[in-house]
Order: sequence, then C-alpha cells, then structure tokens
Amino acid sequence: MKSCNEVSFKRRPTVVVMAIVSCLFALTLSCSESKCPSTCDVIPLYPRPSANDLIEFFAGAYEEEDIEKYSVALSEFFEFEFTPDVADSLGLPEETPWWGKTDDIASTENMFGAPEVPKIQIDLDQSGSSSWESVVHRHIGPDGDDPGDEPDTTEIEGLGKEFEPDIKVWIDRPDEDVFILWVNNSLLDIWVAPDPDSPGHWVILRIKEMEKPGLALLPEDPGTRSIQTQSAASEPSTWGGIKSMFR
Repeated sequence: MKSCNEVSFKRRPTVVVMAIVSCLFALTLSCSESKCPSTCDVIPLYPRPSANDLIEFFAGAYEEEDIEKYSVALSEFFEFEFTPDVADSLGLPEETPWWGKTDDIASTENMFGAPEVPKIQIDLDQSGSSSWESVVHRHIGPDGDDPGDEPDTTEIEGLGKEFEPDIKVWIDRPDEDVFILWVNNSLLDIWVAPDPDSPGHWVILRIKEMEKPGLALLPEDPGTRSIQTQSAASEPSTWGGIKSMFR
C-alpha cells in the first residue's frame, strides 16, 4: 500500500502543469485587452467602413482631440489646400497652396495639446450637403534626384463632396480674462477614397477650403466668461487660418 506522502508527491507535477497552463491562458487574455503590455502586438481598430462613416470619425477625432485617430483618418497623400491669403501668410507657393499630412498633423497636434484651447467643436452635418461625386486626386511628389527628373505623380480615384461646416474653437486668453469663440463659415471640399493599407476602410485624400465672407460670434454660453468682440474680429476667420495659428 502506498503512503499518503507518495500519492501526494506523484500528483504534484500535474498540479504544477495545470497552474502554468492557467497562467499562460490568463496572459493571453490580458494581451487581448486594450491595456496591453508593450510586448503584445495588438493594433486598435478604427472602423471607417464608408465615406459617411469616415466623416463622422474625422469629426469625432477633433472633438476628442485624439491625434492618433486623426492621423488614421488621413491618406499618406493627404493635402489641405488653404485660401489664398492664408497660403500667402504661410509662405506657400501660389501654384501649390497646400501642405501635406506631416505638416497638418504637426499643426493639429499642437492645437490638441495647447492649454489655451479647452474645447473644439466640428459639425460636418451631412443631411443637407451635396451628394458624393467621383473625383481623381493627383498627388505630385518631390522632384527626382537627378536634374531634369519629373516629379512622381500618383492618381487616386475617390469621392468628393462639398460641406458647409460649423467649426468652433474656444481659445482661453488668461491675460485678457476672456474666452474667444470662433465660428468658421467657409466651405470645405472634401475628397475621400478606400484606404489601401486597411481594406474595408476609408481615408481623406484632400480638403480644399473656400472662404465665405463674415465672421459670426455666438451668444455667450451660460457659465462662461464674456466674449471680447474686438479681439475676435482681428483674427483669421477661416478654418485654415485657425490651423495656421498652431503651425
């Protein structure tokens, strides 16, 4: 007859194996969660299954001030085309009054991180806007390395639509003890296309701003400080003008 000690000893390896398996299973589950250790290769999914969904996703990235989501929404060939006066103030050539994805993300990240910007609202209401139409985006790359080389040109088929957005940026200026509320009344021509790096999703190819006259100030929100009209009237009234402030 085996002693109790012998039986207990021979069963211990099985218990140890089961414990190891349980630990590995728990680690696998933890890596599938959003708070994943840096050793886990988990990529967050940002759904943009249609052109309309992309526009909502893009607006959400602004209101959440989420630079990662904002970057995901833009194509690697993205261009933001400014109105002539803003392009001139930025020193952009008249024939190419836009900047690319790198400069746009840098400006947007500065805006999101600025302590004087407590709130951003962007309303791209699609209910009353025009229908999506077929477009071809021609992205002209840098000149070749050798003299006489033609720049690379990439053509991308997509969809375009004109928006009349309502964009507001609250700017806190402690030295003046006011909130300055901007309302943008320009037109945005937005072009989108399927994302080649993420099948089933869409990205923004191009945003061209066309200025409309007038700068409107909304009535003071309850609980906020007064709006100083004199200071507000002296600042840019276009969306590109506001973006240029954070270059």
